Amino acid sequence: MGKLSIQTAGFSGTSSSGGRVAEAVIFGVKNSEEIKDIIIRFVRGMRPEAIEAEAEVKPSKDINQQILAELRKIRKAIKK
Repeated sequence: MGKLSIQTAGFSGTSSSGGRVAEAVIFGVKNSEEIKDIIIRFVRGMRPEAIEAEAEVKPSKDINQQILAELRKIRKAIKK
């Protein structure tokens, strides 16, 4: 039995020792090497695709007022 460690191209996490950490791990896989090879062949056959990131949402100047309003709504809902 083996495990599959999964990392995506956009993931940038590292461990305290500086090595890359997996985003997900699947344990107890009987044919982990075979599955890994299939996935690698599939990914290598794909063309890269650029994806536009969503525009960064900048908080408005009155963000504290918005937060306060939301908290008041929550309090009101809880009291019902």
